[in-house]
Amino acid sequence: MTDKKDTANAKGSARSLGLLARLAENKVQASLHRMTELQKAQAKIDAQREQLLKLKNEYSQQLAALTIDKGLVQAQGLRRFIQNLLALEERLNLETQSLLEKKESAQEALTEAQLQKRKMESLVERQEVKTAKEKSIVDQRVLDAAGIARFNRKLASYP
Repeated sequence: MTDKKDTANAKGSARSLGLLARLAENKVQASLHRMTELQKAQAKIDAQREQLLKLKNEYSQQLAALTIDKGLVQAQGLRRFIQNLLALEERLNLETQSLLEKKESAQEALTEAQLQKRKMESLVERQEVKTAKEKSIVDQRVLDAAGIARFNRKLASYP
């Protein structure tokens, strides 16, 4: 009777560990998805930064090419536009810093999730080995009992 209870407990433990292993795998997948999203956001910021630098260089060249004769108003407009571009560049720098912090945090979460997954897989493997060993012991007991019963029947049949 205890063999049946032990077997039932082992099966329950194996299912629980299997569930925990799947949850750990889901956490790893969620962390990988988060990292992918952050990399896409970084690529978007990098593209914006590249476009911003192009505009800044283009308008700086236009400002440098202006002569005093062409107009003070146009030069002031270009300076304001360049100032706006510099403000936008600063905002992009802040977004990049924030994104880097998020990526670092997501990487830590991914590492932790992978560690938990490995732990759960190890526990599942150990539980499977333990269950197989217990089953082997139960099977051997059944075989031993059958052998003893056969021996006793043979012994009883001799006068």
